[in-house]
Amino acid sequence: PSAGILGAANFSKFRISGNDNLNFDTKVGWGAGAYLNFPLGKTISFEPQFMYNSMYYSTDATVLLQDAIVGYFSIPLLLKFHLGKNFALTVGPQVDFLTGVDDESNVWTKDDVTKTSWSINGGIEVMPHGRVVPFARYIHGLTNMDNTGNPNTVGEYYNQNIQVGLKLR
Repeated sequence: PSAGILGAANFSKFRISGNDNLNFDTKVGWGAGAYLNFPLGKTISFEPQFMYNSMYYSTDATVLLQDAIVGYFSIPLLLKFHLGKNFALTVGPQVDFLTGVDDESNVWTKDDVTKTSWSINGGIEVMPHGRVVPFARYIHGLTNMDNTGNPNTVGEYYNQNIQVGLKLR
């Protein structure tokens, strides 16, 4: 087994289902945490991670989290497939627990956002056996983040994120 810390930039925005006219801008937040890696054989391992993620959401429309920073405690549960010495692919589910909402317009609160959400992610690691490991992954939200209870004619809000960072063993 191995363990370490990690840090990342989060390029996040909402993906709106059923509405091609509403777009959120991709904004940069950050993430930091720790990981444990358990080998399951020569080419596969299980890697739970424990992270705090800050996501920044922004759009010109007056909708959920128009211009806000949202905090999550995230637990990605990854299977890592080693493709030789220099590359590894990661896939797995992720559960996110809402920790806070900082809304610049003071319209939206923590109660307006779904408290627990699920995502799937897939990514790549470069030099996965090194002391410093660059990684990137795409995180695709599966849970509607709108918890307002209002009839929604805009569509459903799903997290969408590209995370790029470094792991330090």
